[in-house]
Amino acid sequence: MNKRSTKQKKKDYELEKIRPQVIERDHKQCVLCGKPYQEIHHISYRSSSSLHQHALNNVCCLCWECHRLRVHGVESKAYRELLKKILNDRYGYEY
Repeated sequence: MNKRSTKQKKKDYELEKIRPQVIERDHKQCVLCGKPYQEIHHISYRSSSSLHQHALNNVCCLCWECHRLRVHGVESKAYRELLKKILNDRYGYEY
């Protein structure tokens, strides 16, 4: 097994450990539109070397439409900032 696949498995494991907390915190709803969540989104890119990429303040629940069409769309930078503001207002997270 190569190093990359081992590193990816570790990242996936770390995300799976906090997934239930994220879902509970966000009440199984998209934080942008309130629809039932379908995906977990990383606010800071997963590829970043941040030590906190799987921290509770860096992930949130989104529906498919918000995740694919809005957050990863043309205005992705603005939506990243909006998600930070929402999580800060709701839970007091600092960025």
